[in-house]
Amino acid sequence: MNKLILLGVVLMVSCKIDNYSSGPEEEITDPDSTIIIEYGGSRVDMGEERKTYIGGYGKEIVSRDTVSSADKHLIITTRNYCLFDSALVIPEEYVWEGTHEEFFISHNYETEVQIALEDSLIYSGIIRKADFKHLMYENFYTYGRLFAPNFRGLDSLTEQFNFGMSISIPLTDLGQGMKYGIRVGEDPIISE
Repeated sequence: MNKLILLGVVLMVSCKIDNYSSGPEEEITDPDSTIIIEYGGSRVDMGEERKTYIGGYGKEIVSRDTVSSADKHLIITTRNYCLFDSALVIPEEYVWEGTHEEFFISHNYETEVQIALEDSLIYSGIIRKADFKHLMYENFYTYGRLFAPNFRGLDSLTEQFNFGMSISIPLTDLGQGMKYGIRVGEDPIISE
């Protein structure tokens, strides 16, 4: 994840600097069309960054948070996983230069949420990209995936469990922040 953030910063800085100067100190293209960018002593192999990104598909991200009060002990578990559906065909205008010729195929993700009170499961559900469709720009719905879901806390007044995430286009730094609220026994509260 840190490499992807670094990559986005390097690309933004390189593009910004290119507007005012001659650009990066060196750009080398190898026979496999991999671009290696050197700037300010840092070296980024775009092909390796892409391989790292693709290698992450099979990794489930599971997190457990605990909320305790004098009379309650709640455990919130989220499991973010890849559907391996090949449903996202990212067009070339979004694909890193030199890492693919025309498009990039990616997958959708979902997040399973379970909330337990002591040892009893009181909520189990799945957060999907489609839950946010009515709030999203068309390109984020078409090319984006559910990214970085996390538990943000429990509102003790409304007893709402709050989650944050983004719908982000793979291989880019483009995303739209979303909020998902869960009140046990009610429909989810979805907002930007």
